[in-house]
Amino acid sequence: MCLFFKIYIRGFGKIMKLTDIVSKEDVIEQLVSTTKEGVIEELVGYMVERGKISKEDREGVMGEILSRESLGSTGIGNGLAIPHYKKSKYVQEVVAVFGKSAQGIDFSSLDGELSYLFFLFISPEKYSETDPPHLKILKKLSLLGRDNDFCRFLREAKSREEIYELIEEIDQNLSISA
Repeated sequence: MCLFFKIYIRGFGKIMKLTDIVSKEDVIEQLVSTTKEGVIEELVGYMVERGKISKEDREGVMGEILSRESLGSTGIGNGLAIPHYKKSKYVQEVVAVFGKSAQGIDFSSLDGELSYLFFLFISPEKYSETDPPHLKILKKLSLLGRDNDFCRFLREAKSREEIYELIEEIDQNLSISA
């Protein structure tokens, strides 16, 4: 495994961990979709399979995510995209899944490169602007996107277990107070 520098971001409240919102079973080791909308649909579909959102709410969640994407791409570069939506009426807690694409997807990333790694997460309406776990998660994922080694290791991971071990390792070494 790799070694990451410990980074702490000061704030208030408890430490946000990616493993609090993504379990090993929430990892798709090989996405089959070849388009931006297809990847989002596949990730949202996996949320339904995992019981994170209801089958009836699938289209509503798709609409929320796609409306957010229409404001600007969530492809942040270095092969990482973070499709997300805050203040969703379809979830009661923050929910997330992770997917990896071997061929890469044109996600209109800031660096103009293909995206291979996708963290999709949705936050509920109930959080106020002064208690926004959504922003802490975005901050953590954005910092990860700047780590060339982490993104490379995730892309090279061969199994769901390897991917999840990397997520656990980064949780130990990158702390963001909520």
